[in-house]
Amino acid sequence: MTSIDAVTITAQFSLYSRGGPDPDSPANLHTNPGSAYVGRWQAGILSLNLPAGGKSEVACRDVTEAIRAATLVWDTPAGQGAIEHRQAEREAEQQRYKAAVARAIWTGERRHEWQEPKQLVALAKAAIQQAVKDGVLPMPNDYRVTWRSDDEAIYVRTHHAWVRWSQIAETVKDLLRPFNASGAGDFDGHVVENWVFNTQVEEPTGPKKVRSLPLVDRMRLERTHRVAVMERAGFPAADIAKVQASFATYAPAAE
Repeated sequence: MTSIDAVTITAQFSLYSRGGPDPDSPANLHTNPGSAYVGRWQAGILSLNLPAGGKSEVACRDVTEAIRAATLVWDTPAGQGAIEHRQAEREAEQQRYKAAVARAIWTGERRHEWQEPKQLVALAKAAIQQAVKDGVLPMPNDYRVTWRSDDEAIYVRTHHAWVRWSQIAETVKDLLRPFNASGAGDFDGHVVENWVFNTQVEEPTGPKKVRSLPLVDRMRLERTHRVAVMERAGFPAADIAKVQASFATYAPAAE
């Protein structure tokens, strides 16, 4: 980083009239170099940031006098050092941001195996079936894989999500990562991975609800349906008991 030998102060006005700054316009003051905000002049008062931290208020008739006062504070060894420190922090942050962008850009080793969603669905089904055989995903294999175009996502529906959603979601995402790819995105100033497709894990939809039924009856129908399906699929008794317990917790009247 180049050392700073001199600092000048520039003003950015808030109001303009007849092609130039209004004489009474508030003005923000910045350093050159560094473009660091150091204060604001308004109504004859300069609120000035100090190099070591803190603020001071200085009476100044106009912006020209405010610039002169700010220069006396910032065009000093202390001011120059503070600007150099800020520049070093900014450069370090830029390097961290660039590194995060580089990490967010990747292509899975099997991304080339599909071009259309239906091909991806077939690959996802095969990967999940193999994971069940290998014990990576729990039995029984009731995983249903579909594509939802409005979300650009693979949807995996399974009753396992009732009792171990986070485990299933993370495992499925890892299983399908080789088929995915990512570009760098920005969310509120933070680098995020912008995937070609998303992955969602949900519980299967229950029976078609009859709107005319009271809520308690609808919840009872939902519980009966889920328990029956899980029993037919061969789910462990402990998993079925957890589903029943969840209904007892969130809909005790349906008991």
